[in-house]
Amino acid sequence: MSTDKTVPPPPNEAPAWIGDLNAKAEEDNWDKEGELSGQKGKNHLLWLKAYGWVVMVFLVFFTVLFVGSLGSWAAHYLLPVKFHWLAGGPLSKIQSILFSGSIGGVVSLIAQKELSK
Repeated sequence: MSTDKTVPPPPNEAPAWIGDLNAKAEEDNWDKEGELSGQKGKNHLLWLKAYGWVVMVFLVFFTVLFVGSLGSWAAHYLLPVKFHWLAGGPLSKIQSILFSGSIGGVVSLIAQKELSK
């Protein structure tokens, strides 16, 4: 262990962040705390808008999927036999998905969660 109590000299090379424009902008705004906290609010609002759009896209997708499946299933039973395009296996799978409530449950869950906000 060294007993030398002198302060070492500063490094000869500049720090890596010295030319970074983001660091310069942060340094310039250091005393403007109000602007920075306003930016946080803007970023939060932007996130909420983006999240809202994603939720709406999923909600529309699952709704269209549910209505399309229901329409295909109903059309298969309502049209004459010569227009039937589904065999027993796929038809029973569509029926089990529709009436198990999984798609409707997902749509309902997303809608209730978003509308309660």
